[in-house]
Amino acid sequence: MMVKVEYESPMTLRKEPERIKILQEMRFNEGFLSICSQYETIALQFLRTTKGIDAGEAEATAQHISVNSNYILSDDKNFINRVKLLHPHIKIISTLHLIAWLDYSKMIVGTPVYFSTLYNHWKFKQTQLQNAYREVGKYLGIEISRSEFKKRTSFRILGIRKK
Repeated sequence: MMVKVEYESPMTLRKEPERIKILQEMRFNEGFLSICSQYETIALQFLRTTKGIDAGEAEATAQHISVNSNYILSDDKNFINRVKLLHPHIKIISTLHLIAWLDYSKMIVGTPVYFSTLYNHWKFKQTQLQNAYREVGKYLGIEISRSEFKKRTSFRILGIRKK
């Protein structure tokens, strides 16, 4: 719940107004997004005192541990590194994974626009995008041809200009 509160805070929305559209399109408790407020308080308190993990990330991790969800979604490298030290078994996926998942599921069109916008905000590497597609494809049991893989992950084809 704290992650949702942080994501939609007025201060954050002023800095990143593109979040408003995302929030308007999200349907919680439908599909694979759900609001969770279940966690062990001891685990939460321990995570809250861990350097590199903020309050929302601590709550998300405590919830993950409590309900044994499949993934935690984060692009925060400090958080990912800290959690991996404490709980190496936890699987953390990035926004790249989420977009690849939606692309494979044919739930979005125009992925180049998403990746280009995301690249301007977070300078990810082409190998990160390729890894996201590989991991999601493996999880879903989908194999695509080399040419299709290149079409979905090539910066040149997607129109991403490194700056």
